[in-house]
Amino acid sequence: MASASAGSWWTALRPTPAVPEATRDLRLPPAHDIPGGYFWSLAFDPGVTTGWCVVRVPRLKLVREGFLEAMRPTEHGGGGCWNAGEFTGGDDWAVDTMLDITRAVYQDVDESAGDQWMILVEDFVVRRVQMDRAFLSPVRLGAMYRRDMRNAPVLVDFRMSSDAMNVVTDGRLRDWNMYRAGSVHARDAQRHAIMSCRRYSSEPALRELVAKKMAFEAAA
Repeated sequence: MASASAGSWWTALRPTPAVPEATRDLRLPPAHDIPGGYFWSLAFDPGVTTGWCVVRVPRLKLVREGFLEAMRPTEHGGGGCWNAGEFTGGDDWAVDTMLDITRAVYQDVDESAGDQWMILVEDFVVRRVQMDRAFLSPVRLGAMYRRDMRNAPVLVDFRMSSDAMNVVTDGRLRDWNMYRAGSVHARDAQRHAIMSCRRYSSEPALRELVAKKMAFEAAA
């Protein structure tokens, strides 16, 4: 569970009828007590249909051995795991659901055990003109989510789809036994979640930024 002192930013968010009081079940296996805790990567592909994915991976093993090795199950059951999904709805309901999923991850992050986490939202740049309100749905959802998360003690990063699409291809997901057919938007969110893990593993500056962002509320 997240520390009690870290809850003030979340309780400041507006209560909404679209989000139930009960925490969403992320359907991940139970976490284990491992040295250094876990790294949690949450990603969203916002739009008329919004994809989401959460990856939980042993943090120290991720840094030392990379993403694929950290995902491998161990004899004690302490390997990595993930889940993904997608949902369709109007702007307000969609952002409320994004916040609901964020809350579920936040409540499972155990900072006292060394857990760290970050969020990745796919960014959107207009490259063509389309006379359809749904066309700019990713922009609206991204802006609303960014505003609601502005005081959160977690790094919320916005990135274009190009790197994730080029690196985490369907072929590689199949090779890694992480491909789930049918859920296109969920799979796009999955690509971003995996890319965040890979970047956390290889970029000391990102690890420092993640820790620094989390420390703001811990020090409050």
